[in-house]
Amino acid sequence: MITHLVKHGRSRAVVIDEGLLQAAGLDKDALFQIIISPNGGLLMQSVERPTSDKKLENTK
Repeated sequence: MITHLVKHGRSRAVVIDEGLLQAAGLDKDALFQIIISPNGGLLMQSVERPTSDKKLENTK
């Protein structure tokens, strides 16, 4: 999928088509880890939801 960034408040966001999420077995509440690639650019990968909200707060 090729897409572009859209303005979201004072930030930028990547819009992911719902069909693509479904094809990947993800839902609208999926969590993603985004890292800077050593070769440049960003890499985004889905991650499993922590079992408690406390663990989620530590990722912010």
